[in-house]
Amino acid sequence: MNPDAPDRERYLRHLLLPEVGEEGQARLRRASVLCVGAGGLGSPALLYLAAAGVGHIGIIDDDTVDLTNLQRQIIHDTPSVGRPKVESARARILSLNPEVRVSVHADRLTVDNALATLKDYDVIVDGSDNLPTRYLIDDACALLGMPWVYGAVLRFQGQVSVFGWREGPRYRDLFPSPPSADAVPSCAEAGVLGVLPGIIGTLQATEVLKLILELGTPLSGRLWMYDALKAETTTLVLKPDLNRPPIQKLEPVVLPRTCGVAGARVLPTDQARARLAKGWDAAWIDVRSDVEFSRGKLEQVEHHHPHDTIAESAERLPHDRDWVLVCQSGQRAHQAAASLSPPPGHELWVLEGGMNAWTHAYPST
Repeated sequence: MNPDAPDRERYLRHLLLPEVGEEGQARLRRASVLCVGAGGLGSPALLYLAAAGVGHIGIIDDDTVDLTNLQRQIIHDTPSVGRPKVESARARILSLNPEVRVSVHADRLTVDNALATLKDYDVIVDGSDNLPTRYLIDDACALLGMPWVYGAVLRFQGQVSVFGWREGPRYRDLFPSPPSADAVPSCAEAGVLGVLPGIIGTLQATEVLKLILELGTPLSGRLWMYDALKAETTTLVLKPDLNRPPIQKLEPVVLPRTCGVAGARVLPTDQARARLAKGWDAAWIDVRSDVEFSRGKLEQVEHHHPHDTIAESAERLPHDRDWVLVCQSGQRAHQAAASLSPPPGHELWVLEGGMNAWTHAYPST
């Protein structure tokens, strides 16, 4: 590589490193990295990969920028609220480094599009904060024979690892089967210290650069865990499960429910909409926090009782109708259902996927 003058000036600190130099910078320019998600983890990862000179960066995300994102999703800004995240992220990347080629996929990663989307990239970065998506990334990368860099954050803790690198462990070696959905809160439900995704996402970018440049020892076979409150790190050694059946094809991953919510029935969004169209007079109950509820609700919702206090409020709910419990993603609604009994002669429902699923399926309602 013979970088032109602007390249030399931009990447001078890389060129001074014997381990990188002109050859390494040329590798970065030829590399192609996809980030699944342009949120808390994707923000620092995308910015640092662009700044480092990765030649082709892809972003897949079907969400729009919300004001609540800005506490941690630093690739976006206040004027970007309401804008598709992929477009906001692309504009910020190009303002940082106009030499980078950015491909955007304004979509959700699914079984139907995963292989076609991932196949054009060298390394995948997980910025999804979503268990089914992580299993999908792991399975797709297994079929394509490519590595991916895992990251996760919740409250004050984070994790990083590299999966699928040189016959190393996969995500399914760490978590062979999905946990119960009721046992896994999201950041929207449990919260996250705003700076934490910056720490974890930056480490993910570091691992990507190490893979591209073939430097050091990647976090393959190790799960690096960080506790921000204690300022402590722990490393867990991982090994491939030699008895793990190989992935033959992509299949949807559905998080199981615990038996503790046997009294509740799952209500898919399409069925809910069809029932409402026929005049179904159920009592819709939002079980999110007071802060979340104050920011907006589904128009069907008549009652609001946070999930951790709903058992104490059950007597104030109408007992002559079905109940539909609603939260952000469905998890807290299942937890609330575990502490309730259906109204006599009626049914207790949980809106599948919560407000996220409803607004995704019916964005104008």
